[in-house]
Amino acid sequence: QINARVAQGLIYLKDLHPDHNWTRQEIANFCASTVSTVIKSLAELEESGFIRQEGRTIKIINRDGLLALSEESQN
Repeated sequence: QINARVAQGLIYLKDLHPDHNWTRQEIANFCASTVSTVIKSLAELEESGFIRQEGRTIKIINRDGLLALSEESQN
């Protein structure tokens, strides 16, 4: 599921470089997806309360929720 891959990617990328504003293209490249799919997935993650988007900045609001989502896809 793409939301799980994006969640996993966000956690990894934010841990790797927390101050970098990752572009949707960079996230898409990391997740082996398209920019439009990542944009849709980010909107769904935001609607679910996991993240907040402010312009280009993506803030993780519910890290535990993102981790749980990313782990669901591995089971």
